[in-house]
Amino acid sequence: MRRSFMILLAGASAFSSSVALAQSGAAQPQEAAEEAAPKTDDIVVTGSRVTTGANAPTPVTVLPADQFLKLQPGTITDAVNLLPAVQGVFGGTSARPGGAQRNGAGAYLTLRNMGNLRTLVLYDGLRLVPTINQNEADTDSSIVPQLLLKRVDVVTGGVSAVYGSDAISGVINYVTDRDFNGIKLQGSRGISQYGDDPIWDVGIVAGSKFADGRGHFEFSYQHREDDGIISRANSGRPFYDALTGAGGNGSAASPYFNFNTQRQSNMTYGGLFTNIVNNGNLADLMFTSSGTLTPFVHGLIPVAGGSLIQGTTANTKTGTGTSSPAVPSNIESGGSGVYNQFTSLKAASKLNQAFGRLDYDLTDDIHAYAQFAYTNLHTYVDFQSPNLTSLRVSLANPFLDNALSTAGLTGAGLSGAQITAVQALRANPSNIATFGRFLLKEPRADQFTESYIGNTGLEGKLGEYKWDLGLSYSQSKIRAVNQINIDNGRLFAALDAVRNPSNPSQIICRAALTNSNYAGCVPLNLFGEGQASDQAMNYIFRQTNSWNTTRQLQVTGGISGSPFETWAGPVNVALSGEFRRLTWKVDSDATPNDLADCSGIGTGITGGLNCTQGRTLQWFFNTMGSLGQVAQKVTEGAAEVEVPLLADKPFFQRLSLTGALRFTHYDTSGDATTWKAGLDWQVTDDLRLRATRSRDIRAPNVFELYSPLQKNPGIAINNDPLLCSGGAIVTTGGTPCTANNTFVVNTQAANPNLTPEKADTLTIGTVYKPHFIPGLTVSVDYYRIKVKDAINLLQGFSTQVLSLCAGANAPSLCSTFVTRDATTHAVTGTYSTYLNIASFETWGIDGEIGYNTQVGGHALNLRAMVAYQPKLTFDQGPAGVIEAAGYFNTGSNRVGASPKWKVTGLASYDVTDNFTVSVLERWRSGMKANAQTSFVFVNQNLPPVGYTNLNLSWRPKLDSGGEFEFYANVSNLFNTFPTVYYSGTQTGISQGLPEGDDVMGRYFTVGARVKF
Repeated sequence: MRRSFMILLAGASAFSSSVALAQSGAAQPQEAAEEAAPKTDDIVVTGSRVTTGANAPTPVTVLPADQFLKLQPGTITDAVNLLPAVQGVFGGTSARPGGAQRNGAGAYLTLRNMGNLRTLVLYDGLRLVPTINQNEADTDSSIVPQLLLKRVDVVTGGVSAVYGSDAISGVINYVTDRDFNGIKLQGSRGISQYGDDPIWDVGIVAGSKFADGRGHFEFSYQHREDDGIISRANSGRPFYDALTGAGGNGSAASPYFNFNTQRQSNMTYGGLFTNIVNNGNLADLMFTSSGTLTPFVHGLIPVAGGSLIQGTTANTKTGTGTSSPAVPSNIESGGSGVYNQFTSLKAASKLNQAFGRLDYDLTDDIHAYAQFAYTNLHTYVDFQSPNLTSLRVSLANPFLDNALSTAGLTGAGLSGAQITAVQALRANPSNIATFGRFLLKEPRADQFTESYIGNTGLEGKLGEYKWDLGLSYSQSKIRAVNQINIDNGRLFAALDAVRNPSNPSQIICRAALTNSNYAGCVPLNLFGEGQASDQAMNYIFRQTNSWNTTRQLQVTGGISGSPFETWAGPVNVALSGEFRRLTWKVDSDATPNDLADCSGIGTGITGGLNCTQGRTLQWFFNTMGSLGQVAQKVTEGAAEVEVPLLADKPFFQRLSLTGALRFTHYDTSGDATTWKAGLDWQVTDDLRLRATRSRDIRAPNVFELYSPLQKNPGIAINNDPLLCSGGAIVTTGGTPCTANNTFVVNTQAANPNLTPEKADTLTIGTVYKPHFIPGLTVSVDYYRIKVKDAINLLQGFSTQVLSLCAGANAPSLCSTFVTRDATTHAVTGTYSTYLNIASFETWGIDGEIGYNTQVGGHALNLRAMVAYQPKLTFDQGPAGVIEAAGYFNTGSNRVGASPKWKVTGLASYDVTDNFTVSVLERWRSGMKANAQTSFVFVNQNLPPVGYTNLNLSWRPKLDSGGEFEFYANVSNLFNTFPTVYYSGTQTGISQGLPEGDDVMGRYFTVGARVKF
């Protein structure tokens, strides 16, 4: 910790002479959502285009940007993630930056945990351009400049009738401060308890009126560097360093259980002879760094009943012994096996962001504006190193000469008869051995995002009506880089080493003798860590790149006003129209359909090596194919109305009805109609009731409709239910189940025939502000959402589909999604695609309490928000039904960890006129490990967890009249660790951590803000 403080203090001294904005007083928590909007005569609330003041029936939570950044230093999106209704920000302290082979870092928000594709993200009321990567058409909030943000509005209700597709679970709208005047500087420096993940953040903001107040300009620039937690080495975090994994197969006889120091025993860092059937006397011999052989040391192996026993060659390779090992057989605790040393816990990033806006009153009634936002973001993570399992190696390989010599085999402990047998096999090059090797090379995945957002338009008045006309053009370009993809053709050619017939002292690649494509092949010696030459490693590793470019054009227009009045007041009407055109193209220098050139590899070897002409894919890690430009055009027209029904009556101070209707045409998926009806009832000065009912949609996006074919050669088929009894790797008779831990190619395709999802949403709520407790506001809202025809990625390799297709009455889709060998019935390939086969249903209650008062003549502000979600049912169609509420691993890549209760509390007190203490507390309820009810666990309870942030703010008075603030923040004050629970078996991969749990530990930030 001393190192952390020294680094932090150095940063503090560097910043104390510069940096950012200070408020003249403590930030004021909002009493309720509707009271946090700008204080003007006419307020347009996010969630409606009708001018309604504070009377919107749809629940809206408002986050003042400066208030929340004080309590959660970082990005405004990190602060949004503090809301109990929000789930799924990646890239912050709760990050899990993605799985193998890709960079998943980003700020992807989801409301109600129904998937980020069902949450619409807006920037000043316009939808953000999608930032499409290898996974889906995500909307990354990282591209929103934050230094001039005034607030973030979070609408927790369906509003597709107002904003269009995707607004099923709600809307998150980033709102710009358009009236900033002055100069603002800011800077901060952060460091973790463990001396890692330093973060630097500096920025400048300026704004001024001109032309006698008719015009106004403002701009901002921010630079932020976050080193992340890239390597596992010396992290100091017990939950991360423990290498927790799962034993068992999830059956009643062998339930899942967790154990530490997990290793994979089917490979080593220097190489290991594995399969006893192929390798005989060489089985369980591994290579040292000097290239000699030594016996593999087994660790403890998980067995039925949830315990560990000592592993041996016998009980791990043949199934003999007192207990059959539980799934998987190549997972042990301790021993000579390997683990992934490079997997990142938190992505690193470097951000440069600029924003500019110009406003000008052309006349008293016409206002023009233009704004531009630019983001350049580089993120990178390390994923798991290449695992080379089941390599077929000829025993005649010349790199084995020393290891398989009489002296080498004697040193490895083989008897004379065993040595004779091994050397006899070497005489025939067709005799092969099965080999496993872990390539200890840092696997880096980079993502470079560059985005432009340009808006311009006119706003004006026409009599009593307001109108607007806008044009927006935005572009996002993502370059995804895999620094160490393996060219499989080169790998297998380099592994197939022989002596040069013309010069027996020279070792060459066999394929180079007959295939000119391998004329430059460098033979690869994988027999011992460090034995491979740099030239050989550089030959097999190649950088692969893909470029995703999305462009979005939006033309919007609207008019609003009050055409007439009723007995209860003016009727407000808004008409709006919108045209959007979204284009997407992909350029790639390595496509998933590329095939390896296997000609000349393994020539003359019976059964060949690992390279099969016309079948073996070229790339070890999955890549993304090229795609010519595709487009999606959307035309929309909408109308909204607010009709007052009663006013100034007993128990009816105000009763109004709101309605919205929207017609949408997609050139890709046809027509859709959405609507919303709401009722707002101000009963008394103290009590307000509100309710909405809506029909909402999510149209299929361009990724789901048109994404290029992707092939992933690294899909593991574990416990094939057709061939493995009960999922056990070893049957009662002791015979290994050959269907376990095999790898196949999964082909993923788009589906141009998708149709929009349809959702029905109901919200009922109340706001109570008792006059006898000034400053107190209480709101409670009930919601229910049902989604049908939901789009789901049906994956043929999933446990659910494999089980479904193993039965006697397997549906017809099985022939498409699971391909089997006609003789052995083993899985030889799987297929995945998007289908309208799923549905969602959820209900819950949101609550908020705000209290502002004076204690000792100084402001005390309290705010608490709670989300209760006891039901979140995801029906995946053929893949089965999941009740996700209360579970960590939901079994779906669309639904994250789902605690039933989440609470966020804030407290701020002005100790003096210029010193404020603020505390933020967030808490989630306990969960069970896995929503798959067919799985059995020894103990699957994850305890509840809470985190505390402390912020101290000092605002000295300056003689110059400017505003200065120095602050110190401690996030995760009590250094609370997340709960790690694995129900999978991937050694050393940063999974098993619930989304939202803090992975950083205690983190210190100091900073300063100054405004002139």
